Amino acid sequence: SFEGHAFNECALEQVKISDSVKTIGKEAFRSCMALTNVTIGNGVKNIGEYAFGGCTSLAHLVIPDSVEIMG
Repeated sequence: SFEGHAFNECALEQVKISDSVKTIGKEAFRSCMALTNVTIGNGVKNIGEYAFGGCTSLAHLVIPDSVEIMG
């Protein structure tokens, strides 16, 4: 899992989260202003609060049906 604040304010532009990840923690990618594209793997069941909050350039986000909880 990606724990809370794991990539907070990072300079990543694209993220592909593998199917083996189960949880994206609270504020994991918060304020990653360069982030434009996120693909979340089919194993993710929980996306924490504000996981992508403040990602002002985010144009493409794929959330699979496996997600049961969104903060």
